[in-house]
Amino acid sequence: MIDTTAEIKKHLGNTIRARRQMFRLTIEEFSELIDISPSFLGLIERGKRGLSLPKLLKASVLLHCSMDELTGATEYLKISNNDNIYANCLAEHAKAYQCQNDEDITFLVGVMKYMNEYKNNLKYKGN
Repeated sequence: MIDTTAEIKKHLGNTIRARRQMFRLTIEEFSELIDISPSFLGLIERGKRGLSLPKLLKASVLLHCSMDELTGATEYLKISNNDNIYANCLAEHAKAYQCQNDEDITFLVGVMKYMNEYKNNLKYKGN
């Protein structure tokens, strides 16, 4: 289970690097697509920095995966029935995604609720 900001950033970086390479994009090409510098992307891929929510969303679209896949959020959702754990999960994600204001936090909460509902619907459908 991912339980610290550093581990979330490492997961994010490893996943971005793997998917970027899968699509045969260079650091320069991908950083230009998500409007960050190549050196900043290098820091992200090494797990040293996180992405803002808008950039995370753009990266997930460009890499044809969910934000959940990029961040490892499913690890949290497996245990999110406990409100304290959910709150800790939200706090860790907010740090990792460099949430700057209430709007960012509200967006993150909405994404996490949506992912939890989606997960519950899959269980209901037997998937």
